[in-house]
Amino acid sequence: MLATFVLTQVSIGQSGTWVKTGDGQVACTKVAVGNSTTKVVLASGEKQSIPTSAVLSYAKEGTEYVKMPRFDRGAKSGEEFMELVKTRDNMSLYRFRDMGSFRYVIYKGTDFYLEVTNGLETEFEDYFGIAMKN
Repeated sequence: MLATFVLTQVSIGQSGTWVKTGDGQVACTKVAVGNSTTKVVLASGEKQSIPTSAVLSYAKEGTEYVKMPRFDRGAKSGEEFMELVKTRDNMSLYRFRDMGSFRYVIYKGTDFYLEVTNGLETEFEDYFGIAMKN
């Protein structure tokens, strides 16, 4: 199925609904990311499935999710699709759900920089110009 997916790619910007793999990016009308399979509906109405392991990032209704390394207590614990909240000066703020609340993490480029913990929220809200919510 991945070969068919690659052949139907179109060149698009970074808004709307789309899926990106190592082979490129495709616009879709729907995307559902599962543990092992990602299902997409193309603009033509065609439904396709691709391995979630091949998905690098995706967007739903303009919100971008990027597969990033996850760190717990300073140690890499796997990969997680994280919502890209904001980027400034090569630093990106991401968030993901963990046990019912959001965790916020910052990456410099693709390298983990720090997790925003209690006491640091105000500093990074000011830096990124956003309000962090749980």
